[in-house]
Formats: sequence, structure tokens, C-alpha cells
Amino acid sequence: MATETHDGQDCPVIYCDQVGDQLVFDCPHCTDRRRRRHRKHYHGLGEGRRVAHCAEGPLCDTGYILKLRK
Repeated sequence: MATETHDGQDCPVIYCDQVGDQLVFDCPHCTDRRRRRHRKHYHGLGEGRRVAHCAEGPLCDTGYILKLRK
């Protein structure tokens, strides 16, 4: 996973899709056990650093940087 430095921290870059007025991606660290797939996270529009929506895991410490998939 690619990273970028933001405020002195290396943050993972996550590529997402725009769906309506939100950015959406399948989190590589969160799983929906009932459906056995990655859980989707939703954020408002605009690329940049975000606080992780994960309940636990490595992204909670740094957050992540969202970029639109091209």
C-alpha cells in the first residue's frame, strides 16, 4: 500500500470511488463477517487525510489519505 507523509506521519493512501456526494471504498482491514467481504467506509467529498472509520486496526493510529480512483 502506498503512503504519503502528512504532519510527520506516514499515512496509507486509499483509492476510492465517488458515489453521489460521498467517497466510498472497501476497507482492507475491516470485514463484515456475515457477508464475508470487506466493509465499506463512507466519507464526504474531497481528497485528503481522514480519520479512520475502522473499529480497530492499524489505520486507527494514522488515519488515511483518500484519493479518487482514476
